This record gives sequence, structure tokens and C-alpha cells, in this order.
Amino acid sequence: GRPVTPAEFWLFADNYWEGPLEGYPDALSNHGAAGINVSYCDGHAAWLPTSAFLEAYERDTDEGRTGVDLSRQRFGWR
Repeated sequence: GRPVTPAEFWLFADNYWEGPLEGYPDALSNHGAAGINVSYCDGHAAWLPTSAFLEAYERDTDEGRTGVDLSRQRFGWR
């Protein structure tokens, strides 16, 4: 991966650990399958829709278990 910025690093996320897809927004999560609210280390908070969840989660955790390609080439990072 690459170093994440404070604007990408999650400080808190609201209740996305509920339901059968633990760790992924689903019908039993706080906001249903629509997404989650995330506060970041730079002080901002934002709605994270489910469609952007896997990439943001992988960028935050760098666990390599989501199957999301975060290579420098894909995103044009130098």
C-alpha cells in the first residue's frame, strides 16, 4: 500500500459490525445497507456509501483481505 493521510484514516465509524456480513454495511447495520458515517483523523466526518466501503476500508486498514487493488499504478500514485 501507501501511507494514508489523516483525511483517509478512520477514527470512528458508526455501528457497521452488526448483521451477517460483519464489517460490511448490510440490512441489519445502523443505516441499513446504504452505508456508514465515518469520522477521520483530520477532524472531518463524512457519509461513506456502501459502494465506496471496500476501497475506503482497505485504504484505512491495509489488511489486504478485501480484494481491492490499491496499487500505485491503479490510482496513478508516484
